[in-house]
Amino acid sequence: MEFHQAIESGNLKQVKEMLEVDPSLVQAEIDDQTPFEIALARGYTSIASLLIHSDLFLTESGNPQPLRQCINLGYTSLAEELLRKNANPNERPENEPTLLRLALCKGYFKLAEQLLEMGSEIDARDEKGWTALIHAAFSGEDDQVDFLVKRGASLDICTNDGWNAVVGAYAKGHTQLVDKLLGLGSSFNKKYAQAALISAYLNRRKSTVISLLEQGVSPNCLVDGRFSLLAQSLRDNEWEYVKLFLDNGADPRNLFTEEVRQQI
Repeated sequence: MEFHQAIESGNLKQVKEMLEVDPSLVQAEIDDQTPFEIALARGYTSIASLLIHSDLFLTESGNPQPLRQCINLGYTSLAEELLRKNANPNERPENEPTLLRLALCKGYFKLAEQLLEMGSEIDARDEKGWTALIHAAFSGEDDQVDFLVKRGASLDICTNDGWNAVVGAYAKGHTQLVDKLLGLGSSFNKKYAQAALISAYLNRRKSTVISLLEQGVSPNCLVDGRFSLLAQSLRDNEWEYVKLFLDNGADPRNLFTEEVRQQI
């Protein structure tokens, strides 16, 4: 199609003239690609911007949708234009990060601010119940944590597995971030922190295991819902951890669930 050829060649003047004659061309797909996708793929940001400002441009066409595609490719100015054109700031395909988290992970804090101003849900949860703040805490991204907390992110929303932000930080050994979150008012729920204790043991983060046990987190929790931490450390021949768990109250009488017991 002549219109797509004009885009592929980067001929801004021709694209503009053709749109003036037939504005519907902005929606004309070829080989399952929209004109906007073609322009972005070739780095023709001026043409992409021209397409965005067409009255018939669809902000939710294509896969990925234009706003997500711009953030992925680093075209933040185009992403801002799309937001001004009422692109959905909460669009999220299954198993994909929220646009807010995507922007933050790429370091686009100005764009993240605009996403929030345009209605992005700061505490939106993914399939596992993780929010942008929990991801940031788990990854040890202090700047992201600061950004989100200052803008009202909830400190105590939990994942489906019972992790909140401070537990996530504990699980990965980000002790300074743990102190910061606790100082900001995050609660340290010892029941939920068992998930962090399990993670710390499985990844052999001894200092984190010790820290959690010192905080009073019980070692009497199940790994994969089957074996106690003590049983798992015995199975792994991790005798140093066996002693550590026993010294901190691990119950040697309850090493596994009844289901496992019946299979033995």
